[in-house]
Amino acid sequence: MKKQAIHRLLRQSLEGPLAPGDHLRLEKALARDPALQALRADLLAQRDTLRAIGTSATFGPFFAAKVMRRLQSVPEAIPEGWEALMFAFRRVSLPALVMVLLAAILVLSSESSFTWDALTGLEAISAADVWSDVTVTL
Repeated sequence: MKKQAIHRLLRQSLEGPLAPGDHLRLEKALARDPALQALRADLLAQRDTLRAIGTSATFGPFFAAKVMRRLQSVPEAIPEGWEALMFAFRRVSLPALVMVLLAAILVLSSESSFTWDALTGLEAISAADVWSDVTVTL
């Protein structure tokens, strides 16, 4: 039998029982090949080690129920638009808004004028100012 087929039978034997004919072929190959016997011993040791690790890492009896209850308490949908912004920045949104308003009042009071021009820093522009430098040639 080919070496790959024997290795396949060896892996299958570790996962569960083999068919009687396959079991017999594997036993004959194990009897003839000491390297295959060593490989089987190593694989069995690794399987037992992994099983021991798997059983020692179990959670308490009510762990799954606690996780599911916590997941169900989380809001299902995040709101859109302004509500999403408020949801995400709940702690800083109101202080940030207050700071923006205070900055606007500070700018307006330092200019001694409570006009839109003073707030934006733009001067009033007339149409004559815009078209004064434009020359049209026909």
